[in-house]
Amino acid sequence: MKLSDEERKSLVMNRMNRALETWEETKGIISNEFWYAAANRMYYACYYMTTALLIKQGYSASTHSGVIRLFGQYFVSTGIVSREMGRLYSKVYELRQSGDYDDWISIGKEDILPLAVSVDEYLKWCEDEGRKPEKAYKGSFNIRISPKLHKQLVICAMSHDMTLNGYIQEILERAVVL
Repeated sequence: MKLSDEERKSLVMNRMNRALETWEETKGIISNEFWYAAANRMYYACYYMTTALLIKQGYSASTHSGVIRLFGQYFVSTGIVSREMGRLYSKVYELRQSGDYDDWISIGKEDILPLAVSVDEYLKWCEDEGRKPEKAYKGSFNIRISPKLHKQLVICAMSHDMTLNGYIQEILERAVVL
């Protein structure tokens, strides 16, 4: 989906708020000991928050497994999110799936309560991450190189009839797939 920056920010905030509201709902369900419903709502609290993070970064998925895949690819594999948090998200997904669709599964207090603390931490981390403003880059930075390399780069730039800045920019653009 193609969204304007304003629409994307609004959607991210909506998903984050929905996640936090669903988590509060889940706590009430847990206190009433409705374990299957708790598994379901616990997952959806994580799902709404995770999709908010993905949308903020410009990613979207049309399936729950797609959200898991993108989350793993862009957050867990890159180290932004710990593997433990990645496993937690997968675990609450699997628990929800089993609770909703497996006839012979039994979900109880022993399944839900240990996850609740971790889910609460996950949601708080995601909320903090989702509210961080995106860093603006000004397009310039300093690097330190040896005088010998500096001289070689100037010679190469001149041989291509380019400025040093233009030459280095071209090299970097080729090195980084944009």
